[in-house]
Amino acid sequence: LSNVVQTIAFTQPGNVTFGDADFQLLATASSALPVSLVSSDPSILSITGTTATILSAGSVSITASQSGNLDYGPALDVIHMVVVNKKDQTIIFPPLNTVTVGTSPFDLSATSSSGLAVSYTSSNTNVVTIANATATIVGAGTSTITASQAGDANHNAATSITQDLIVNKMTQTITFGAIDDQLLEDGSMTLSASASSGLAVAFEIVSGPASVTGTELSFTGMGTIIVKATQAGNDSFLAASAVEQSFDIISITGLEISRTSLSIYPNPTSDFLHVQLSDPDRSAIHLMSADGRSVMDMKKAQKVIDVSSLPKGMYFITIVSPQQKSTHKFIKN
Repeated sequence: LSNVVQTIAFTQPGNVTFGDADFQLLATASSALPVSLVSSDPSILSITGTTATILSAGSVSITASQSGNLDYGPALDVIHMVVVNKKDQTIIFPPLNTVTVGTSPFDLSATSSSGLAVSYTSSNTNVVTIANATATIVGAGTSTITASQAGDANHNAATSITQDLIVNKMTQTITFGAIDDQLLEDGSMTLSASASSGLAVAFEIVSGPASVTGTELSFTGMGTIIVKATQAGNDSFLAASAVEQSFDIISITGLEISRTSLSIYPNPTSDFLHVQLSDPDRSAIHLMSADGRSVMDMKKAQKVIDVSSLPKGMYFITIVSPQQKSTHKFIKN
C-alpha cells in the first residue's frame, strides 16, 4: 500500500524590522504531524520550534517541511521569503548654550536612538572646530552644528539635526589711575593705562590745553585737562568702556624747579620723605603746596620728613644750604 499524501499549510510571515520582538511562525501538516521550520541564514533570523528571533537586517527563506511516517509520505516543502528591514533611528540634539571666546573646549551631547555614535560638523570653522565630539572655540560669531548618524547594517541613516552655536566676544576693562596735578614747566608726561585683554590702550584729549601722541601728553598751557583712555576691541574682545581722568596743569610764579640730581625718595610717598643732605645742621627746608601755601618750615633740616598728615597732591620742597638753594617736586599719595 502507498502512503497517504500530506500537504503543508504555511502562512506567509509579514515583513519585519530589526529590533522587533520574537514572532510565531504558523505552519501545519494535513497529517497533523509536526512541521520542521528552517532558516536559510540563522545570523539574520533564527528559529526555535515555531519561534522566530530577529538577529540582523537582511532577507532569508524559511522552509517548512514534514518527512512523513509509516502512514504518510513526505510533504512537499513550502518556502517563504522574509525581509528584515533596517530600523529607523532618530537623533536628539538639545539647543546649545551661548558661549564666549575663551571658553574651554566642551563635549557636544547629541544621542541617537540606536545607540550608535553621532558625528558633528561645523559650518564655520573660524568660530568653532569639532574633533570627535569635542567643540573648540576659535573666534566670535555663529556656526551651525550638524549632528548626523549614517546608520549601519541594521539601522537606516538618521535625519540630521542642526543647532546654532553663538559665540560672543569677551568683555574687557581699562585700568587708568588718577593723575596728579602737573607743572607746566615740566612740558609733558607719560600716560599709563592697561586693558584686561592685554590689548594696547589709546588716549585722547577730551578738553584742556594739551595734546597727546601715543602715550606722551604735552602741555600747551595752564588749566584742567580731561584725558580719555579707550580700547576699541578686536575679533575676540568687545570695545572697553572708556575711562576718563582729569588733572590740572599749574605753574608756580617765581619758583624755579631744580633739575639737579639731589635725591628725594620715595617719590611719590605716602608717609616719609627721605632727603639727601650733606650738612643738615646748617640747612633749612621749606614745603609748599601746589597752590603756593606754606605747609612746613624747618630751620634745621631733617633727613627724614614725616608728610603722612599732608593731603594727597603735588608739593614742592625747597632746601637752603650754605652751598646752594634748590627746589624739587614730590607727590604725596
